Amino acid sequence: MKRRRRRINWSFSAPGVRDPVERWLRERKSSEAPVLARGTRREVVRLADEPGLVVKRFAPWRVPGAPWKRILHALRTDPAEREWRHQTWLHDAGVPVPPPLGRALLRRGARILVSGWVEGEPLDRALELPPRRRRQVMTELGQLVARLHACGVAHGDLHVGNVLVGDKGLVVLDLQRARSGRPGARGFERRRLRDLGGLDFSLALAGFSRPDRLRMRAAALGLEDRRSEAARRALRAVGRSSQAMGQRYYRSRTRRSLRPGRLYARLEVAGWRGLRLRRFAADDARTALCAHVSGTGSDAEIAADVLKSDPRSRITGVAVPGARIGGKEVRKKGPGRRLADLFRGSPARRAWVAGHGLAARGIGAATPLAFLERRRLGIPVASVVLLEDLRPAPAANEPGPEPADLCEALLELALRLHRRQVIHGDLQALHVYLVPRDGSVHPTLIDLEGVRFRSRLRDRDRLRALAELNASLADDRIPPRERRRAFARYCRALPFRAGERGALREVVRLSRARHHAWRGDGCDA
Repeated sequence: MKRRRRRINWSFSAPGVRDPVERWLRERKSSEAPVLARGTRREVVRLADEPGLVVKRFAPWRVPGAPWKRILHALRTDPAEREWRHQTWLHDAGVPVPPPLGRALLRRGARILVSGWVEGEPLDRALELPPRRRRQVMTELGQLVARLHACGVAHGDLHVGNVLVGDKGLVVLDLQRARSGRPGARGFERRRLRDLGGLDFSLALAGFSRPDRLRMRAAALGLEDRRSEAARRALRAVGRSSQAMGQRYYRSRTRRSLRPGRLYARLEVAGWRGLRLRRFAADDARTALCAHVSGTGSDAEIAADVLKSDPRSRITGVAVPGARIGGKEVRKKGPGRRLADLFRGSPARRAWVAGHGLAARGIGAATPLAFLERRRLGIPVASVVLLEDLRPAPAANEPGPEPADLCEALLELALRLHRRQVIHGDLQALHVYLVPRDGSVHPTLIDLEGVRFRSRLRDRDRLRALAELNASLADDRIPPRERRRAFARYCRALPFRAGERGALREVVRLSRARHHAWRGDGCDA
């Protein structure tokens, strides 16, 4: 008689762990246990009847039974084995991690890890703490990372979501990407720097200030005097790693906008194909597209408000139930442009990617709701992007906020764009809408098809963008003194190699060369 293999094979279990976990496995599909996280490769559950247990179920690592699978398992490269090994190691070393309570292999190759439940709140809640306590938490966080690295472990995925603030201090979670090494070795130091850069960027993304992050960096690096040249070099290295992490994060979020998934869905309307936001109804997209193309919607009561129509572009406004939508179609033709669009994407596709890429970077832009293309032999010959209509908010070149408020809003917009290595392509005041929100104005970009995300901005790119913005604002819209003060603040935040005076002269020269709204009469720069 063939012996039946056991459903679950425990390699280690603490007392009282096996029964509740095996009961959850039997009743998994109907279980009411709270799911803490769920993805394609992993599921994390807190057992309802055992509040002290957290179960992680890892999907089979590749193909069970394949020869190379057994080799990988022997080398312990799969995430479950990696997390168990490092969690046990750090727990024995006294580093605050969830206590490892059980490990098991399921019949079809899936793995189970059981840990103790840790009471606490996510690290980003520390923003709500009083300043003195928040600074203390940042110091404790840096010291915790230093202890982790002193044990020869690089976390590999260190961010605010993987650190809990508990009554007994901070606790590190999720070690399935951890790597071990010898402190001081070149490879380990690279991983250590990547850990610190990822954590620093995550703190910045959550809203922690630069002084708070510098405090964390100094504690993690063991720096007592941050003013020495060696300490400054070490802190700047973490800052560069943080910027590199930010670029990878933003690129990933931007590419995701072109894949159907949780946020985006495919859209097809009478030969037009593209994507839409899932929260934007497909029927509304069809109505807006028909109204844009023909001037009248599919419903007789819905008509497009044509804002602009010339050989270069067509811009319309359409009101659908509960929303106002703007449609834009770039009509520039010619074999050269169409061939270029085959590689770079149609104008609507570029505007779609730019809008969601700017949103991922925390930069205000009109939200693209959908884009559609018509192709011939694979080449896009027409495209339309549907965006939220920002009217009646005024553009920056129209009467509106006081000059000081306008200058402050535009300065923050320029700094945010250039800190995140973004070039708008046509940064004029008429392409910046001032949307009132929470008692202040928020600069919001339109005309997005020329946006470019760079890995690094040159001084020439930044000077040209500042000149575009300056030249589009008439002399009487913002006084010269406000412009000079804003430019000085920009240079302090993002210095130029030529210095402030040299950069100012170049901005004035480029602004005058555009022959736009700004004349610069009497400018002595």
